[in-house]
Amino acid sequence: MTTIKPRTSCSRVAVCSLALLILAGSDTFAQRQLAPNASTANRSAASTVRQNFARLQSGESVQRGAPAAQIHQRTPTVANPVQQTAYFGDTNAMGDTFIEGSAASNVSLPAGGGLMSGCGGAGCASGCSDCCGFDDGCGLGTCGSMCGCLGLYGSVEYLMWWEKGDFLPPLVASSPDGTSSENTGVVGFSNALFGDETFNNDLINGFRVTLGTWVNGNNNLGVIGRYFNTEDAEASFSGDSNRFPRLGRPFFNTFTNEEDSLLLGFPDEITGDVTATFRSQARGAEANIRKLYTCGGNYRVDVVYGYRYMGIDESVRIDNTLRFIDPQSIQVGTSIEQFDLFDIENEFHGGELGFMGHSIQGCWAIDFIAKVALGNTTQRTSISGQSITTPATGSALTTQGGLLTQPSNIGMHEDNQFTVIPEFTATASYALTYNLDLSIGYTFLYVNHVARPSNAIDRSVNLTQQTALDGELRPVFPGTDSDYLLQGINFGLNFRY
Repeated sequence: MTTIKPRTSCSRVAVCSLALLILAGSDTFAQRQLAPNASTANRSAASTVRQNFARLQSGESVQRGAPAAQIHQRTPTVANPVQQTAYFGDTNAMGDTFIEGSAASNVSLPAGGGLMSGCGGAGCASGCSDCCGFDDGCGLGTCGSMCGCLGLYGSVEYLMWWEKGDFLPPLVASSPDGTSSENTGVVGFSNALFGDETFNNDLINGFRVTLGTWVNGNNNLGVIGRYFNTEDAEASFSGDSNRFPRLGRPFFNTFTNEEDSLLLGFPDEITGDVTATFRSQARGAEANIRKLYTCGGNYRVDVVYGYRYMGIDESVRIDNTLRFIDPQSIQVGTSIEQFDLFDIENEFHGGELGFMGHSIQGCWAIDFIAKVALGNTTQRTSISGQSITTPATGSALTTQGGLLTQPSNIGMHEDNQFTVIPEFTATASYALTYNLDLSIGYTFLYVNHVARPSNAIDRSVNLTQQTALDGELRPVFPGTDSDYLLQGINFGLNFRY
């Protein structure tokens, strides 16, 4: 037999609370039958509890096996309720198990109701273990987040995510010493300084806010909203002809039908510099109805349906300057400033449908969200460019187009695509207080149709269109699209009021 003695420094209230935790028999899971003489059984059980309390207060040992409480099973048609003696670990008529540590005393269970009336009579005490011992403020000692005591809930999360990067062609390159001016910066004779790689597939930071509330007392119908935002991720390169004496911007020359390069640096001929930047940012918002689908003593599953928005913005910009310094050249002293800009916006609007699940065991809880959104993505690609040529003497001349941006592809290009966005999130949380949890989880979010910079850049160029066109118009807007993925870890603080 197991015995427990209270600490002599405990207050009388603490001793009484401890007594409720230890008054359990060695046969706690045995089925109890209704006492044939209810009043006699009640008086006997009450007398035993009073005696045990007195013995604990005096410092004596108390053996397990004492009755824990009197449970009243009420029915609307019986004037005098039938009473039964319940022990920790017993199962009542509603199927609720009184776990050691839960407040089982003086619990009144309406017939056919239980503590979670929205669950068709399934109780909440099973598996909840008194919500880690925190008072729910409802006087029931049950899991308020599942049983209808709390109306408002939400979370604030830090997102440590990764996005699927975008592969860009070589846009800036340098060549080793000894390379001729004709081959400087040309693909096959140079090394890429920006491009010829996948960009923005590294860690990105962000945040997500969730806020929900129940619209009825049974917690079986509610509304929930979510918003997330990632940082403006950036990858960039800056260099000049002092650092890279043989510097260029590679492209395919359709007039000569071979690889070529715009020189930005060559010893004794040209000096220049270049800056190239790739930017990416994502955000999303949802507004959903949450409706109870099924639940049990320590879990629930809800159907969620409503509206979803998602935005993905990306851009590539290349700025360069060059100046002719060869005294033998007729262009000596002339400088050129250029930029190419590919600015892309993806905007999704649609409806979504899915499930949310919540399960609690003591201080721990597990949540999941699985849903899919269907709708339209509007893809807008803005292509712009400019060249400002300033001769050694005379006025500057501004023309439309840089290198990869020419009159043939400059402008606003828009397309609409039917899009599918599946999402899955799994989270584990630990209760700090009754109203506050810490959580860690994983999110997977996929978009099957987005426009990205790699879908907008055509590196084939026919420079004759700036004067008298000879050959095909290039570059053009390719008009293709790609997919997009976000996944990673979430760290959150969850609250309930």
